[in-house]
Amino acid sequence: MTAVADTSSVCVLVLNYNGVPHLHVCLSTLVRAAARAGRPCPVVLVDNRSPDESVAFTRREFPDVEIVVTPRNDFLFSLNDVVAARREDVVIIVNNDMRFDDDFVAPLLAHFAADDVFGVGAAILDWEGTTDTVGPRCARLHHWWFHKWWALDRQEQALTLEACGGAAAYRRRMFVELGGFDPLYRPGYYEDLDLSYRAWARGWTVVYEPRSRAFHKTSASMLARYGDSGKARLLYRNHLLFTAKNIGGAGFLAGFLLTLPFRAVRPLLYGYRVPFFGFLRALPALPLALRRRFGAAPRRVDLSRFEHVMPLR
Repeated sequence: MTAVADTSSVCVLVLNYNGVPHLHVCLSTLVRAAARAGRPCPVVLVDNRSPDESVAFTRREFPDVEIVVTPRNDFLFSLNDVVAARREDVVIIVNNDMRFDDDFVAPLLAHFAADDVFGVGAAILDWEGTTDTVGPRCARLHHWWFHKWWALDRQEQALTLEACGGAAAYRRRMFVELGGFDPLYRPGYYEDLDLSYRAWARGWTVVYEPRSRAFHKTSASMLARYGDSGKARLLYRNHLLFTAKNIGGAGFLAGFLLTLPFRAVRPLLYGYRVPFFGFLRALPALPLALRRRFGAAPRRVDLSRFEHVMPLR
């Protein structure tokens, strides 16, 4: 990474839908963190047409927080247009069901002194702060399957395959150049991994920063909408789409597609339905994922680099 003078301007975007139960803690902790950023750092509520009192509550309780109401509720994909319309160099995107350390913002910004850094992911812990839920993202290929995991025991500055989108900073110019989050994954999950993967494919860098800490009511919004089984099916669906779109060469793709029906059906013998229904949900979007794979100038990431944690030097 090549160091340059860090003159980055920054804002924090809070994606919100029906967030009144979360907003007091979320916004009050963010406002404190933004004030310690060492530069102007507006906090912006991006409201996805909430039918609750989110906008009125924010105007009343947090008059200094900017509010952007999206044209429609398009889940986190609403952020693509919002980010494109901002003028800051760096945008930090966070979920509304989080609280934040007072020093949440500043450690993220420090990494953008290197001109090849695209994204920086924060440490995310459970609500009580007792358990790490993310770390540097590692991955490997095995038996025509893409495996990924968080190295939770390596809470150190490191390169990471993915900046977890629930609490991450992005260089806005690069985010816009990549087209933002891919709606292929609508309503959610894997869009942040996909974004980071595409950044690595461009030769850019993604970093994990454990000094920046967020505390999360894990998947509260998705669980409220889809439940445990619905969430699990979405995860499996989007795992398949991400793999088909991005991972491996021609031989890996052939093996992945040929073994996919077997992987979906076999767990039914043991009463586990998630892979089968996730597979069914993925099928209509699979041709689009493959078209994007073979689009103009496709680029692949050498995943062998991410089989182990790579600390920053």
